[in-house]
Amino acid sequence: MAGEIAARLAVIEETVGRIDKALNGNGRPGLIEDHRCLQNLVSDHLKRDQEDTYARALLAKETKEAKDLLAKESEEAKDMLAAEVKAQRDKISGRTWAIVLAVIGAFFTQAIGLIVLFIRTGGIR
Repeated sequence: MAGEIAARLAVIEETVGRIDKALNGNGRPGLIEDHRCLQNLVSDHLKRDQEDTYARALLAKETKEAKDLLAKESEEAKDMLAAEVKAQRDKISGRTWAIVLAVIGAFFTQAIGLIVLFIRTGGIR
C-alpha cells in the first residue's frame, strides 16, 4: 500500500511540476506572463478606443458648430443682400419719382405760361 501511495504521490508531484512550469514558464514566458501581456494589450486597446471616441465626439461637436456658423453667416448674408436690394429699389423709385415730378412740373409750367400768354394776347395769331 505504501508503494501505491508513493506511486500516486509521484504522479501528483509530476503533474504539479508540469502545471508549475506551464504557469510560470520554463525558460520562456508562461501562462501567467501571457495573461499579463494580454491584459496590458486589452487595457491599451480600451484606452485607445476611449481616446478615439472622445476625438469623434469632439469632431462631431466642431462639425456641428461649423455648420451652425455657416448657416448663421448665410442667413446674415441673405438678409444683407435683401436690404441692399430694397435700398437700390427705393433709390431707383426715388429717382423715378424725381423725374416724373420734374416732367409734371415742366408740363404745368408750360401750360401756365401758355394760359398767361393767351390771356395777355387775346388768343393765338
